[in-house]
Amino acid sequence: MKKVLIVSPHSDDAMFNCGKYILTGKYDVEILTVENDPKRIQEDKNLYGFLNIPLHHLEVDFIDNSYYGYFKTFKGVNHNDAHAYLKEYFGQEVLDDVKSSILKFVRKFRKRNEGCIVLAPLGIAHPFHYFVHEVLLEEADLFYREFPHSYKKRSQQQFNACLSHFGRKYQFDDLNVHEAKFDLSKKFYKSQSGLLFFESGYIKKQLPEEFYVKL
Repeated sequence: MKKVLIVSPHSDDAMFNCGKYILTGKYDVEILTVENDPKRIQEDKNLYGFLNIPLHHLEVDFIDNSYYGYFKTFKGVNHNDAHAYLKEYFGQEVLDDVKSSILKFVRKFRKRNEGCIVLAPLGIAHPFHYFVHEVLLEEADLFYREFPHSYKKRSQQQFNACLSHFGRKYQFDDLNVHEAKFDLSKKFYKSQSGLLFFESGYIKKQLPEEFYVKL
């Protein structure tokens, strides 16, 4: 089976967006969660332990709650606003540490797993997703579209601009996988129960997963 590394900015992003790779049994998957929130890391450990999938997380000591504060100031995500906000929010030293730690892990993973596939976020509608996206712009093979942020009305300008540099490689539309990934998310991601309830309308739309490549 093809070796796959999914880089997940937060603990739920891999499961929300990459069921094709995690749940079909066709890939040898490992997960790297970037944010180091102990409560959410434990939820990841419980979930991926249940699925028998290796989980890794960075040892950088930080928790990301930048999303809501960012959108109190800015209407959309772009390079200048995202980097300026995250620099103030975390400090440059933390950002540099996160960046170097991601790159170190991914490059070591590639050396150990020749011919592997690395997936990263497309970077839509979340400042920290965008930061991770830019860190891995030259390292990732595929970029997954984020649920639910990238489908919001305020995200469409950024998403459409993104399409001048990225093309959709394929969609994955499997209702069984869709149901399974959100059933698992509800069971294991108790810290995200509010988000899952609030976004139930988007979940019911059964949106296909989308994966992109650089043009």
